[in-house]
Parts: sequence; structure tokens; C-alpha cells
Amino acid sequence: QYRAETEKLRLQLDKATKNAESLLSELNKAKSESDLVPFYETRVNELLVELRNRDLEVHFLKDEVEELKGQWKKEQVSSLLWENEFEETSSSVKDANFEEGSEGKSC
Repeated sequence: QYRAETEKLRLQLDKATKNAESLLSELNKAKSESDLVPFYETRVNELLVELRNRDLEVHFLKDEVEELKGQWKKEQVSSLLWENEFEETSSSVKDANFEEGSEGKSC
């Protein structure tokens, strides 16, 4: 009877020891993970700053693209106006030359 009682207590002790070891292992794991939290917080903050910087860069690039599009449109309009002016001047000169040539032949 003492032997059965002793064996029962030994099994309970083994079970309690394994349980304590398991809990200690979980505690150590939680401690090491909690030690990483400040590192992760720092890294997240660094990434947020980088993201803000990139967003700002994208914003400035979009503004620059819009400005360049505006300049390109102005250049195209200016070029078309210049061509029209040149054609009008050219045709005026041709007309004037034609008229001069007609006057010269009639004399």
C-alpha cells in the first residue's frame, strides 16, 4: 500500500515537474519575445518615416510632371502659332512677290 502511494506521488511529482519546466520554457520564450518589442517598435517607426519621405517625393514628382506637361503644351501651342505666323508671312511674301512680278511684266 505504501509502495502504491509512493508510486502515485512520484507520478504526480514527475507531472508537476514537467508542467513547471513547460511553464518556465514558455516564460523564457515570452521574455525573449518581449525583449524584441522595442526593436520592432523602432523599426516600424523608421519604416513610417521612410514611407512619409517617399510619399512626399511622389507628391513632388507628380507636381513636376504636371508642370512639365504644362510646359510641353505651351511649347506645342507656341510652335503651332509660330508655324501659322510663318505660313501667313510666307504667303504674304509670295503674294507680294507675285504682285511685283505682275507689275513688272505689265510695264
